Amino acid sequence: MNDLVDNLRIDGSIKLHGENIYRAQRRCHCPAQAHGHGVPETNPFPMSIYENVIYPLRIDGVRDKATLEETCERALRGAALWNEARIASTTAPWPVGRAAAAACIARAIAADPEVLVDG
Repeated sequence: MNDLVDNLRIDGSIKLHGENIYRAQRRCHCPAQAHGHGVPETNPFPMSIYENVIYPLRIDGVRDKATLEETCERALRGAALWNEARIASTTAPWPVGRAAAAACIARAIAADPEVLVDG
């Protein structure tokens, strides 16, 4: 997500398989394909649960509705949030508390990362 911030300054490096994921040629959301990031604080976007969860796919250009819906369900199930989200409807606003933390995990899972970093 930081790749979308203008004037972003990054110090240091994060290496995945010996490659710095922040090298200049790799900027612009490409690292998200390799790693997901769970954060200790929720970071909702002003959109529905569904759109929050499939956001990584949207920025990768995925538009196929069946793929997006399948990924959303898989990610919400993986974060143990499917039943709550289904009852509330995936069009509901971003949840709060424990459900918000689980939804952040679902968004990370939706990216199908090779590595999932916590914190």
